[in-house]
Amino acid sequence: MNNNGPAVRMGPQGLASFLAFAVAFGIALFTMGLHGGHVPSIMLLALLGGLFPLGVLLAIVGARRHPALEAPQAEQARLEQAILRLAKDHEGRVNPAMVAMQVRGVTVARARELLEALSGNDVCTAESDDQGHLYYVFTLSAPAAAEDKPTAEAWVAAQGRRMSVDEASETREADA
Repeated sequence: MNNNGPAVRMGPQGLASFLAFAVAFGIALFTMGLHGGHVPSIMLLALLGGLFPLGVLLAIVGARRHPALEAPQAEQARLEQAILRLAKDHEGRVNPAMVAMQVRGVTVARARELLEALSGNDVCTAESDDQGHLYYVFTLSAPAAAEDKPTAEAWVAAQGRRMSVDEASETREADA
């Protein structure tokens, strides 16, 4: 069995770069044939001058879209968002195996690390079922609406009533 390492897969940008190079090389050979083996300098300059910026542009676009080259913070945010969507789809309960199956590029060990980090940040809690299987519970409810919360004036008024009730009970205790 011959295993020389992982297979390299070419994405769309890599394929476009290869095809652009192949076309340019073919044009250069054709032009050389027309001119007795010599390529006029202006044609060579036009070909290379046009392909170089195209290659640079494709390399930049490819690097931005490749997940391994993403900034670590962007990758972390992408993974957290994927886990939160998964939790939303499964009524707030996920386990490392579910995350590994559903989130691109995540192993079970990495999923466990991510879930532990989210648990440490109080985003979810770790629990286990009767068989001892670990899962994580996310609270996905929206915060209370603003109209459900008392206004500052209402809170102060409630505190004032509470204080007057407390003061009245203290007065009664002192009188007794």
